[in-house]
Amino acid sequence: MPPTCPRCHTSDCCASPWQSDQERLAHRRESAWRCKACLHRFFTPGGLQRIRENPIVATVFGSTFLMVAAVIVIMWFWKNG
Repeated sequence: MPPTCPRCHTSDCCASPWQSDQERLAHRRESAWRCKACLHRFFTPGGLQRIRENPIVATVFGSTFLMVAAVIVIMWFWKNG
């Protein structure tokens, strides 16, 4: 889900490519976005936030977490049972 433009407050935004290596390094933990309505270019927190918003990644992470937790509980009961 794209962020909201800080200038015109629309959510009609798309990811914008880095303009230079210096810009990418200056905004290491951010993502560049461009508003399609007013053409304003802005940065938002990136990395993990983008991953969390992806439903496929969230599903895989959640199911993996539940599987690991189940294995730990089963092994604990097996050892102490």
